[in-house]
Amino acid sequence: MDRRNLPWILIAILLVVVVITVLFIQLSQPAGPDIDLTELGPAENVARWVADDGSYHLGEKEAPVELVIYEDYGCTACSNFKRTSERTFLQDFVASGDVQVEIYPVGIVSGQISIPALEALYCAESYGYFWEYRHLLFTNFPNGLNQEKYIAFSSYLGIDKSEFINCLTSNEFSDLIVNQNQEAWAKGVQNTPTFQINGELYSGILYQVPEDSEDQSLEKLLNAALNK
Repeated sequence: MDRRNLPWILIAILLVVVVITVLFIQLSQPAGPDIDLTELGPAENVARWVADDGSYHLGEKEAPVELVIYEDYGCTACSNFKRTSERTFLQDFVASGDVQVEIYPVGIVSGQISIPALEALYCAESYGYFWEYRHLLFTNFPNGLNQEKYIAFSSYLGIDKSEFINCLTSNEFSDLIVNQNQEAWAKGVQNTPTFQINGELYSGILYQVPEDSEDQSLEKLLNAALNK
């Protein structure tokens, strides 16, 4: 062996050892929370805007039908609606300019999930990530939600971890959540999702039902409100 090549051989061996060590450390660390990162928030052709009172809306401001969705992030039915029906609903009624939607978050279903998840949403909202964080809460709901995941979601969105943890533990939005819950109850909201169409409340309904079904659905109610 040419001794002049020995230093290069030693360097190559050292690099291989370093790479193997790094891979071993990464593989031996516990896996982080599973996060569904597909297409955060409503489609681009659906207008998003914030009203003067801070409420979040989708669709054209002058749409003939106003729909308020009372939703809870500890609610299985709300998660199901978001994951299985919301995109179709937004394309059918909101992107077309027929319906304007207000999202009204509440925390009334599960004490262990609803309030902490809503506090996490408002912490993310303070950084401008309302729609994105809402998407992460609902799409990952079937895998379970907890503080570790709330922090993981915020880190994915680029929010400073320590600042987000401080927000979560400060109870900064407690009064806002209490007021929103009380206002929802005063309006007659008892479970979620509840849909308010031009002032009328409806709950326990799906987005769509078979054509020959006599059951109400959000699709039927919106078509009726639009005289379709």
